[in-house]
Amino acid sequence: VGSASAAVALGQALEAALKAIDNASHDEVRSAAYATLTAAYRERLSPALSRTSQLEDRNKQQYDQFLAEEARLAEEARLAEEARLAEEARLAEEARRAEVAWAAEQARIAAEARRAAAAAAPEPVSPPTTNVQSNPYPGYTGPRCYAPGGKTWVPC
Repeated sequence: VGSASAAVALGQALEAALKAIDNASHDEVRSAAYATLTAAYRERLSPALSRTSQLEDRNKQQYDQFLAEEARLAEEARLAEEARLAEEARLAEEARRAEVAWAAEQARIAAEARRAAAAAAPEPVSPPTTNVQSNPYPGYTGPRCYAPGGKTWVPC
């Protein structure tokens, strides 16, 4: 694209120079010589400029097609990445739900095992109560006088 553009620019500059020569005031001999030369240059320059312009247009179209293809490929890559990330998120959510379900199942099994163990265990037996009177006089070590039946006492 760059070399074709440069060739077109040079050709256009040459064409402008030839027009300037035509418009310049010279003596008759120079004008006749320049007229012959400029006509020959123009005869060769015009088709060359036309071909170069066509090449430049074709190169620009190809470059535009290349850019469009690159944009399409980039969009496809972006969509593929989005799909990959969405799939990863779906799998992560699925794994999280499975973990929550597993934890709930483990808690249910543990609760069921506790209920079964509680049902199988004998009722705790409270220790028998004795009618022994606790010491109403803590620290007293003197003589004791027992009441009839011998279960209670008072200091003597």
